[in-house]
Amino acid sequence: MWPLALTYLLHSLVFAAAASALLRLKSLSAAVRHACFRLALLGPFVSVAISHSGSGRAEPTRAIAVPAAVSRAVASASSSSSSSRFWLLVALITALFLARYLIAALSLWRRLRLRTPCTDPRVLARLHGLGVRSKRTPILTESAALTGPLALGRSEICVPRGLLAELDASEVDAVLAHELAHLERRDALWFPAVGALEAASWFYPVNRQLCAGFRASAELACDERALELTRDPLGLARALVKVAERATAARQCAFAPSMGSAGEALLARVQRLTEMRSATSRSSPRKRGWLLASAALLAFGLGSVHVRSAVAEPVGAGTRDDLREQSQRMRELAEREAKASAELDALLALAEPGIEPSVRQIELEQELRHLRATQIWLVQSVVAPSASPR
Repeated sequence: MWPLALTYLLHSLVFAAAASALLRLKSLSAAVRHACFRLALLGPFVSVAISHSGSGRAEPTRAIAVPAAVSRAVASASSSSSSSRFWLLVALITALFLARYLIAALSLWRRLRLRTPCTDPRVLARLHGLGVRSKRTPILTESAALTGPLALGRSEICVPRGLLAELDASEVDAVLAHELAHLERRDALWFPAVGALEAASWFYPVNRQLCAGFRASAELACDERALELTRDPLGLARALVKVAERATAARQCAFAPSMGSAGEALLARVQRLTEMRSATSRSSPRKRGWLLASAALLAFGLGSVHVRSAVAEPVGAGTRDDLREQSQRMRELAEREAKASAELDALLALAEPGIEPSVRQIELEQELRHLRATQIWLVQSVVAPSASPR
C-alpha cells in the first residue's frame, strides 16, 4: 500500500508541475487552460495504472530509491500493527468526506425533483436559435429551489423560476449560451467526478488546488464559448452580475456547473469581458491534439517510474526468509543451551567437594561457551548492518 501511495504522490506532483509550467503561457485560451487542469487531475491515475501493470515484470525499467531514513520509517510502519490502524483511520475519514459530499449531492437532486419544463415562447425561441448554432437541442426546465442556472446531465438546462423573465434578450442569450457551453464540454458529468476526487483526497492540498482551478477554468472556457454564440461580451457581463445577485453561498457548483458566482472570481470575469471587443477565438484542434499527445507521453514516461515495494522491507536486515532462518537457528541454539545447562547443573549437584571435574563436565562447559558465542554473533550480524551509516 505504501509504495502505491508514494508512486501516486510522485506522479501527481510531476503532472501538477507540468500543468503549472504550461499555465504560465499567457497565449493559451481558457479552453486549453481547462484541459491542463483536467489532464493534471487524471494523468496520475493513468500513469500509476501503467506503472502498476508493469511493476510485476522481471526487469522493471526504472525504480525510485528512497532515502534510508524514509525506508526505515516506512518499513517500521508497514511491519507493525499500527500500519493497519493508520490505513483504517484514513479510510474512515475518507468515507466521512465522501458521505458528506454524497449527502450534499442528494440534497440538490431532491430539490430538483419538482422542476418543470419552461413554457415561455420567447425564451424557447431564443434557445432554439442558440441550439442551431451549437448543434444541440437541450431541454429547458425551471425550479424554484435554485439560486442560479445549472447544466444537468447531457442535455438539460435548469434555471431558477422567474430568472429569465427579469433579463433582456441579450442577457437571456448569454445565460443560455453559457449553459450550452457546459453541456458541450460535458461539465455536468465532469464536475461530480472531480468533486468526488476532491472529497476523497482531503489530505492532499495539491488536488484541492487543481480541483478549484478546474472549476474556475471551466467557467472561463464557457464564457469564451458563450461569446462565440452571442457576440455580445457586455450582455454576458450584465447577465453574470444579475445571476450573481440572486445566487447564495450554497455550494452547488462542486457537484454541478453553475454560472452564478460572487466575489473576486466574478469581478475578474466581468472585467475580462468588458475588455473584450470581439469573441475570443477557440483553441484550435491542433493545440488540443498537441496537449493531449504531450500528456500521453508524460503518462507513459512516468509509467516506467515507480516506488519499489522493497522499501517496505527493513534496510540491511536481509530478506524475510533470512530472518526466519536466523530466528529458527536462535531457537535451536537456545534449546541446546538449556539442555547442556541442565545436564551440567545435575553433574555439579552430584559432584563431591574437592574432586576434579569430570571429562563430561568440561565438555559441557566448553559447549555452553560455544553456544553463547554463536548466539551473540548471530545477533550482531542482524543489528550491525542496520546501524551502519549509509
